[in-house]
Amino acid sequence: MKLYIGDIGDYLARYAREQNPNSELLTAKNINFNNLPVNAYSSPGDLETVDLLRSVLDSYDNIHLVEPLKWSSSQSRDYLHRYLRFIAQDKNVIGLPDHYLPLNVPKRQRESKQMWVAGCSIAHGIGVNKSETFGHIIQKKLQIPLTDLSCPGSSIQWSSDQICRANIRSGDVVFWGITGFIRKTVISNNNVKHVVARHLTTDFITVDEKKWLLEYLDSDTNIYDAVTSIYRAYQYCRSIGADIIMLGVSADLDSYYQYIKLPVFKQVIFDEFLDYGNDQLHPGPKQHYQYAEKFLEMYNKNP
Repeated sequence: MKLYIGDIGDYLARYAREQNPNSELLTAKNINFNNLPVNAYSSPGDLETVDLLRSVLDSYDNIHLVEPLKWSSSQSRDYLHRYLRFIAQDKNVIGLPDHYLPLNVPKRQRESKQMWVAGCSIAHGIGVNKSETFGHIIQKKLQIPLTDLSCPGSSIQWSSDQICRANIRSGDVVFWGITGFIRKTVISNNNVKHVVARHLTTDFITVDEKKWLLEYLDSDTNIYDAVTSIYRAYQYCRSIGADIIMLGVSADLDSYYQYIKLPVFKQVIFDEFLDYGNDQLHPGPKQHYQYAEKFLEMYNKNP
């Protein structure tokens, strides 16, 4: 018995009947579980309810997912993909798309000692020239190569993952500018989205993503994930003999920074940035210079 499953539309019927002319459409109105066709095709829209969709999928051992050019419902697509991956352990399911996993990490610059910079848009230097970022100011002082792990909008969890998977070695030093906790990296439709709170009111993310992110971003779960990610990166660097210096570079995160009780962490205390970059949103050259001074002060004191 074989089922072709996809979205509503004539494309699915054409495909199923090209494969087997006897393929029959299953709908909520005509289905009879005591007499299921040997070859059938259907969609979440045809079956109307999640329970009926699952019952039909559970009834066939050979299932072929036939993707449309564009799904009529992202919610139906995502649920169907998830359930097919679940039952694929016991059934012959073909046509499932591969997971998009952005696993690349920037490479080290040389075999001997070097430095690394991690963080979000502040560390990345949005609003200033690259030569004005705290990372490049520190590099000029230390006279060692720099690999930039930062990414605008990225979460603490993302930065921690980059640090733990980068080719950091004994003797290296990592300078991590820690900013907002209310962030999440979302992988969607072969894209990486670094989501911050303001994106909840924009079209940057889908309606379905907004629903779960609204609950997740300010949850204890997210704060736990962020704090443990900081400790994970710290312990990793210590275990391989690398230094890591962490600086809280945002003024409005006192309630979260209190959980980071590490000797290599310090919060820059200020009411607002010393100056602003050309976007009038991110810190300017003077603020980056202050960051660099604080990082170097902590690095020189680090035993």
